Amino acid sequence: MSTLEIEASESKSDTLYSSLFLAYSYPIGINAPDFFKQYALVTSSNKHVLKPNPAIGIGYKYQVGDVSRIGIFFNWYYTRFSDSFHQKIYPNNEESPQRFLIEELEIDNKIFFLTYDYCPYIYKQFHSYIAIGAGVNYSNISWHEEIVSPLPNDLRTTGSRLDDHFFSFSSRVALGVELGWDKRNASSILGDLILEAAYTAEWRYITMFRDFEDQFIEPPSYTKNKYRVIPHYFTLSLAVSLNLMQVL
Repeated sequence: MSTLEIEASESKSDTLYSSLFLAYSYPIGINAPDFFKQYALVTSSNKHVLKPNPAIGIGYKYQVGDVSRIGIFFNWYYTRFSDSFHQKIYPNNEESPQRFLIEELEIDNKIFFLTYDYCPYIYKQFHSYIAIGAGVNYSNISWHEEIVSPLPNDLRTTGSRLDDHFFSFSSRVALGVELGWDKRNASSILGDLILEAAYTAEWRYITMFRDFEDQFIEPPSYTKNKYRVIPHYFTLSLAVSLNLMQVL
């Protein structure tokens, strides 16, 4: 057997054909521009930034062939929006009394992906990969308003404007690098240190203002409109993979 064949054989014997990985990532660019455009018209507030929180993920990959892997990936992230402001009750009247509003919007996301990785150098200790995924986002959106008004008969009152669960389609594409440990082999529990940059798109269209109908004498037309909430975002991730055969 040639030296090249021996090296290839040793590399393949150290390959983790079945791995579990844990990921910690930070979302970038989380927003809902269509919703916030209407929100500004309704509330006269210019605040329009969702506060991101770190995301946590867990996944499984199985190698098929010499350059491919298939897997599943679960990702959870949570974001919120808070706002408080005074608003004229009669916008066209300079002497109009004002109501005070506190807005709390929370979006909880649980995304399940089926994934495919293309890894042309999978048998090397350090190797890159390109990944694609498609799946479902099971999310909860909660929006609550606290309103203090000087008018006892003000139609704008405190209450929940939205509190519901939704299913929507999600997709992702990622580019990553897997850094194998120096003494990693098929009998060890440690797999790779993984660095990844990903882009995720969400197709989630929600009637965000549907419960505003009873807040006005004549329900505005926008209460029927659907808004794409968090259409897309980027993530930077740090993950560790484990040899699933040794874990079990």
